[in-house]
Amino acid sequence: MQTKITYKEIFALALPIYGGLLAGTVVGMIDTAFLGRVSLAQQSAAGYGALFYLVFFVAGMGFTLGTQILIARRIGEGNSAGAGPIFWNGLLCMLGYATLVYIFFNTSVDSFFHGVTRSEEISALTADYLRIRSFGVYGTMINLSFTAYYVGKGRSLAISLSAIASALVNVIAGYAMIFGYLGSGPMGIKGAAIANAVSDLSGTAVFILFTLFQKDLRIMGMFSFFPSLQRLREILNIAVPLILQNMISILAWFLFFTIIENTGKENFGISIIVRSVYSIFMMAPMALGSATNSMVSNLIGQQRQNEVLALVRKTGKFSLMFMLITLVPLILVPRTVFLLFSTDSFLAEKAVPVMYTTVAALAAFSVSNVIFQSVSGTGQTRTALLIETGSIALYILYTFLASQWFPDRLPVIWVAEVLYMVFFGTIAYRYMRSGNWKKKKI
Repeated sequence: MQTKITYKEIFALALPIYGGLLAGTVVGMIDTAFLGRVSLAQQSAAGYGALFYLVFFVAGMGFTLGTQILIARRIGEGNSAGAGPIFWNGLLCMLGYATLVYIFFNTSVDSFFHGVTRSEEISALTADYLRIRSFGVYGTMINLSFTAYYVGKGRSLAISLSAIASALVNVIAGYAMIFGYLGSGPMGIKGAAIANAVSDLSGTAVFILFTLFQKDLRIMGMFSFFPSLQRLREILNIAVPLILQNMISILAWFLFFTIIENTGKENFGISIIVRSVYSIFMMAPMALGSATNSMVSNLIGQQRQNEVLALVRKTGKFSLMFMLITLVPLILVPRTVFLLFSTDSFLAEKAVPVMYTTVAALAAFSVSNVIFQSVSGTGQTRTALLIETGSIALYILYTFLASQWFPDRLPVIWVAEVLYMVFFGTIAYRYMRSGNWKKKKI
C-alpha cells in the first residue's frame, strides 16, 4: 500500500473498517434490545458483562495494534515479506492470552463482581454471562489479529465480511435462544452469551476462508510462521504501551459505570442503554482513527513525514463532518432513539438530557480520536500512553466528584465524557504539531 493523501484513499480504507465495527456493534445492540424485552436486570447485567469483556478485548486490541503499525511500516518500506512473520508471532501470543482470559472467566468472575457491585442479582447474572461467553474468546482474539493484518496492508474488506457474518449469526442465534425458539425454552441472558460466543467464532471462520483465497500470501511472507523472539520483541516494544493505554481507557470506562451503578439502579439502567447508543456513533471516528494510524505509519515508512499533519487534518475534518450528519437523529428525536432499546417510557424521558450530553462528547471524539491515533501511528506509543493516562486521571476525578455532589443528576456525571474527549485531543494535537515524533524508528 502506497498511501495517498486524498479523501478517496481515506474513505476506501476506512469504509470497510467502519462496516466491520458497525456490524460488530450490532452484537451489543441486539443483546440490549432483546433483553430489554425480558427484564431490566438481565439487560443491565449483559451490558455490564459486555463492558467487562471489553476490558480484555481492548488489551488484545492494543497488542494487535502494535502488529498493525509494524505491518504498515514494513510495507511502506517496501518489505512486504516482513508482514507475515509479524502476523504469525502476534497470533501465537494472542492465543496464549485467550487461554488466560478463558481460565479467569471460569474461576474468578463470581468473587470479582460480588466485590464491586451493590446488587447481588446484577453480580450473579453478569458472572453467568461471562462464564458462558468465555469459549468465544479464542475467536475474538484471532479476529483481532486478522484485523491488524488487513488494516496494516491497507486492504480491509475482510474485516467487513467477517463482522457482517458474525452480526447475522448473533441476530439469528440471539433471538432464537433468548426467547426460546430452539425447543429448549427461553434462555434470556444465557442465550445471549452463547450467541455472542458463536458469532465471534463464525467471524473467525470467514477470516480464515478469505485469507486462504488470497493470491499474495507468499509475497506477504504468510508462509513464514515460525516463532521468533526478535519479532516478538519488535511487537512488544510498540504494543506494550498500547496495551496499557487501552487497558487504562476501558478500565476507566468500567469504573465510570461502576460509580454510576452505586448511585442507583435507575441511573445504571439508563446509562447501560445510552452506552449502546453512544457506541454506535463512535464507530465512524474509530474506523477513521484506525485508518489514520495505518496510513501515518505507512507514510513514515516512505520517508514522507512532512505529509503526516496534512493527512491528520484532512481525516479529522472528514470525521467531524460525518459525525455531525449522523448525529441528527440523536439531536432531533433522542427519546425515540432510546426507545429502540427499551420499552420503558419513564426511563426514556429521563435519558434525554444524557443523550444531549453525549452529542457534545461524540462531536469532540470525532476529531480527537483521529489525532490521537496518529500519535500511535508514528510509533510514539509511550507518548500516547502518557496522554491517555493524564486524560483518564481527569476523567475519573471528575466522575467521582460529580457522583458525590450530584448523584441524582446523571447528565452532570456524563459531562466527564466531554471533558475527556476535549482534553486528550488537544494534548495529542499539540504533540503532533511539535514534530518531536519524526525521529522515531521502529
